[in-house]
Amino acid sequence: MYVNGKQIKDIVTYLNENGVRSSQNKPIGKTTVTALLQNRKYIGEYRYRDVVVPNGVPAIISKELFALAMDRLEKNKYAPSSYKADERYLLTSKLMCGDCGALMVGEGGTSQSGKVYHYYKCVTAKKKGGCHRKALRKDAIEKLVMRKTVQSVFECNAMDSLVEHLMMWQAKENTAVPLLRRELEEVEKVWRTWLVR
Repeated sequence: MYVNGKQIKDIVTYLNENGVRSSQNKPIGKTTVTALLQNRKYIGEYRYRDVVVPNGVPAIISKELFALAMDRLEKNKYAPSSYKADERYLLTSKLMCGDCGALMVGEGGTSQSGKVYHYYKCVTAKKKGGCHRKALRKDAIEKLVMRKTVQSVFECNAMDSLVEHLMMWQAKENTAVPLLRRELEEVEKVWRTWLVR
């Protein structure tokens, strides 16, 4: 569910509605779901103090699925405000305040007439920490950034540079991955030998 885009709060609701309880027989909370998503036993990894044994217990999910969940958790850790009120804030964790340099995060609000507004606000100003930067309208700043990005990317020189960097990165990755796989096989072989003793 998490890898397919469900938010943790939605998973919590689903589990509680279906009668799933924690190990202490309490309702499931966000902390429990986050811990479940990070539990490496589910991919067969057994850990006792400093000793980690790959395939030490039966795996119940694939390593690929686990990696996808970890990747999403990592991304969401640095962009906690990227989803609010079902509105996508594309620039959260990417937009910096021009006055104080702090991050700007997405926010929404409703006027007395019921009209919903979406904007980006400086974290320092939000905490009343001395920055006086006014909030920026979401649509206006996102359109500006998208327009400038497209202009920059599709310039001939920029495109040539991007292709060159991509090719260099791809070449590096291709030589590193087989080497890392061989090293992993060696480590696993040593562990198996150690476990037999």
